[in-house]
Amino acid sequence: MEDPVLAYAPVLVKVYSDAVTKLFSRPSRLAGMRARFLRMFEVDMDMAARYLIWELSDMFSLPRPRAYLVRDRRFRLWGLVIARLGWYSRREIGVSVSAASDPYGLMETVAHEFFHYLVESKAGSGYRRARRHWLARSVEDALAERFARLVSGRCGP
Repeated sequence: MEDPVLAYAPVLVKVYSDAVTKLFSRPSRLAGMRARFLRMFEVDMDMAARYLIWELSDMFSLPRPRAYLVRDRRFRLWGLVIARLGWYSRREIGVSVSAASDPYGLMETVAHEFFHYLVESKAGSGYRRARRHWLARSVEDALAERFARLVSGRCGP
């Protein structure tokens, strides 16, 4: 029987490379998306997160998922809420953040969760079974983190 992690590693790399190519094919669109997100963040974090998810969905020709933020006060470190929690399911992306989150942290968190949504949409239904394996999850998380940093502009292509 074929190892599900090895079977889907090329799929993950292909989804990631296609995503990076799509992101940087129109750098002015990405720069505009970042600028609008930062302006919206000053007014309403929920609106900014929803905007980013919808823009990324449109960019990658995916159905727009329902997007929302959850303020989670259970995870505290010196009075600050950690903003690195999130989850996704087929048509829903939720991101847990604090009111004190910086805009780039929120942008990266949203982009990270969007990458999981992108993988689930592009890899096919058999991938869900392979993703249960810890190595598949860690590879996907590493690629999602890199994708998030590219979207936020904290690292170059």
